[in-house]
Amino acid sequence: MARVFISHSSRDGEPAARIKQWLAQNGFETPFLDFDKHSGIAPGSDWEKTLYREIERSEAIIIIQTPNWMESKWCFAEYTQARALGKPIFPVIETPTGDQLIAPDIQALDLLADREGGLERLARELTRIALDSQGGFSWDASRPPYPGLLAFQEDDAAIYFGRDDEIRRMIERLNARRAHGGTRLLALLGASGSGKSSLLRAGVIPRIRRDTRNWVVMPPMRPQRRPVDELARSLAMMMDTRDWRKYREMLMAADLDRGLSDLAADIRMWAGSKDASILLPIDQAEELFGASDPDEAARFLKIISAAMSDDLPFLAIFCMRSDYLEALQSSSDLTCRFEEFSLGPLPLTRVPQIIEGPARVAGITLENGLVQMASRDAETEDALPLLAFALRELYDHASADRHFSLSEYQALGSEKDGLTPLENAVRKAADSVIADAAPREEELNALRDAFVPAMVQVNDKGEYARQPARWDELPAKAHPLLDKLATARLLIISQEGDNRMVEVAHEALLRKWPRLRSWLDEARDFLIGRQQLQRDMADWQRASKADKASALLTGLKLNRARTYLNERAHQLTDDQRAFITASIEKAEAEEKKRARGRRRVTQASVLATMVLAAIAVFAGSQYVQLQTATDERIRDVTRYTWEDLAANARIRNRLNQFLPRADSRTPFILGIEDQPDGFDCNTRLHSGFRYLYCSIRSVVSYERIKAISGINPYISGPHQDELDLSADRFGYYNPEFLDWIDTYIIPREMADPLFASTAQLVYDEQLREIARAMYWVHEIYLGPETHMQNLKDWYAGEPPPRFQQGGGWDMYKEEVEGLDWPLMVEATRDPNVDFPNPFNRRPASTPAINVYVEHVLGGDGNMSDTAGPFWIRRTIDGTEPQVFALLVKVLRCFDPETLGPDVEKVCDSEDAPSITKLILADLTRWWPFGKDA
Repeated sequence: MARVFISHSSRDGEPAARIKQWLAQNGFETPFLDFDKHSGIAPGSDWEKTLYREIERSEAIIIIQTPNWMESKWCFAEYTQARALGKPIFPVIETPTGDQLIAPDIQALDLLADREGGLERLARELTRIALDSQGGFSWDASRPPYPGLLAFQEDDAAIYFGRDDEIRRMIERLNARRAHGGTRLLALLGASGSGKSSLLRAGVIPRIRRDTRNWVVMPPMRPQRRPVDELARSLAMMMDTRDWRKYREMLMAADLDRGLSDLAADIRMWAGSKDASILLPIDQAEELFGASDPDEAARFLKIISAAMSDDLPFLAIFCMRSDYLEALQSSSDLTCRFEEFSLGPLPLTRVPQIIEGPARVAGITLENGLVQMASRDAETEDALPLLAFALRELYDHASADRHFSLSEYQALGSEKDGLTPLENAVRKAADSVIADAAPREEELNALRDAFVPAMVQVNDKGEYARQPARWDELPAKAHPLLDKLATARLLIISQEGDNRMVEVAHEALLRKWPRLRSWLDEARDFLIGRQQLQRDMADWQRASKADKASALLTGLKLNRARTYLNERAHQLTDDQRAFITASIEKAEAEEKKRARGRRRVTQASVLATMVLAAIAVFAGSQYVQLQTATDERIRDVTRYTWEDLAANARIRNRLNQFLPRADSRTPFILGIEDQPDGFDCNTRLHSGFRYLYCSIRSVVSYERIKAISGINPYISGPHQDELDLSADRFGYYNPEFLDWIDTYIIPREMADPLFASTAQLVYDEQLREIARAMYWVHEIYLGPETHMQNLKDWYAGEPPPRFQQGGGWDMYKEEVEGLDWPLMVEATRDPNVDFPNPFNRRPASTPAINVYVEHVLGGDGNMSDTAGPFWIRRTIDGTEPQVFALLVKVLRCFDPETLGPDVEKVCDSEDAPSITKLILADLTRWWPFGKDA
């Protein structure tokens, strides 16, 4: 029976004791009386905290209303505490109090005028409270006492056990808000499998519905795809009419406040209670943030926000998964306040209640030991739904005497796999359906495509979550198996308006059925990508007409969506396919627009970058890094691939400090986000091999050029086995390939101003320094003797200012005087040849040359250090004349002053051969100019 708290003045102990004795005689459990030696406040206790705790635990408050009580501030504090908690309060008048009332809406029981009648009324009210909180509902024997994976419904209130305390606290919370105002939206939050829906439907709603004087409870609804429609249907169902569209019009009206006010008046008139509060129970409210149409969800949240106004009689419950709390908090469409009611896991001490309670109602006998074993097995994930399913399996296969045996329970487990009956029951049922159906391979594949992705999504925590799917959108070959799984109560098939819907009965199936789990794990990346696609599509659909184009997919998202469209089109909705197609069409239109705005990319830039890319690749391993900061950046970028950086926020943030500098003259080839080989060149190094290499790499792919020309750029050559080429990896240049470059990739059409300026820009920004260094170093070593003599003459003079202090200059001069080109080449060919080098450096990588190039010729000394080893290799493979001729052609076209003050700018003006167009068309597929560039 109901737990009762007796509030009284310390001077009214005798009438309080009489009421306690009467309560005990009428079967009301443990009434609390503070001075009672058995149930009262123990000596030494914090009496104030004890009183408030007992008020909160109690289900009803009896006030011994006397003048002493009316004068006591502590009695009044007990009353306000009980009032705030929504407790039922029953004042009983034991002594005359005149016309004093505790509150105008609380009627006192006058025991002086009619003691027997007053106590009878009190007993009747306390019994009603006890029945509402602990039972008193009749059981429909046509319904199973254990519903399995399905949530308990309102008709199951008689067999719903184990959550009495939560039911009481939630009803008290609602009653307190109804009576005193405050936050009108209650968010009932819990993890998957905690029993939220059952608590709402079988626990709270049936008991609130009994209080017809104070409450009108609408039929609980789910948002599903069109939440406003579902709310309108719930209203129509309650008002016993089929015209749900009338209520939708009211909910969608421009004057929403007026529509809700009229709606509240209609509901109260229908219920015959002009002062009742109206409760809107929304189950699985997380669907508003995923499964629902975005526009409908936004409107629904605005309706709820408006309905929670203090001027309207509505209250609402959002029953939802706790992992969607952040989405609820951050929703811009929900403008009303809400408070949380968290539902934790069912305590293990209550497991016997949910087994024995329904069994007692349904007349089922339980073998000794079964409850104890099941309680031990319940110490596992998803314990509540798995236990409910196992009990339903026992009920469906029970004998006529309705007896659950221990051996039948144990048979649900798998000793071979080490699985308890709770862990194995769902898996066993699902596998049995498949085994009995014996589907063909195409039917099983169709079932997989039904689950993935229509019926399952990945939530923000990375967990698999169910979602309803339209029957007609699932593969037809999967329908028979889906029907069989629904018959086994593993799926739920329902009607949503004109659409037949299907969904997983409980998410425990996603975790406990190995076959389904393997399907989900295989498609996990697609599920996550498709969900992101759905969010992007929702943003696009909500965007204004002016913003529509900018909301389409671009970059990586578009590339991923193209893959989905090509490989998984059957697993996308019509809307998703249309969204991807629109994004592709926009991207292609922009590509063509860029192509129309430019002339063909210059063959000259292709020639220059191909030749100099080879130089960079061959010579890069010997490049002398003189700047410590540059060394550090190179190590960082080399060590981590872009994929690694994406997963390493600390390193990524560090490298972001070295982003490319803003430069309006930087060629557009450096604006490419995705390099052809996935290599990250976003870190801008202002000098050296890597800077050149990153620039060239966005243009030239050796494998692609090889495929176009049909010629291998590199061949084996003399002394290859003797030389250490581990860092060079390419071997020797192929003369045939160099001829092909000279024939087909040569500067042409330079008369076109746009063409010429574009080509010059590429050369000036990316190639000038290395091209000049390569030319100057070649001329010093291999050119006319005058170049070497100029070098010697300069060193014979006065040293530059920065060399006038300290040693070094004489050593440079000694190095120049001792240069022996034939011996250097021979030393490089044969490691056994002794070549004295005071700087202990490789032949032809001399600091003396670097200083000369930098101080006299105005070039980059670091890059000249790269050039020496390159030209040695070209003398070894015999291609030095060919490569030098190509380099001179590039300089004559783009940088003639390097060749001499009187050299004129000369570029071939003949029409390009047809093969050049073919080459350019293929080259431009991985950079942003398009096939028509």
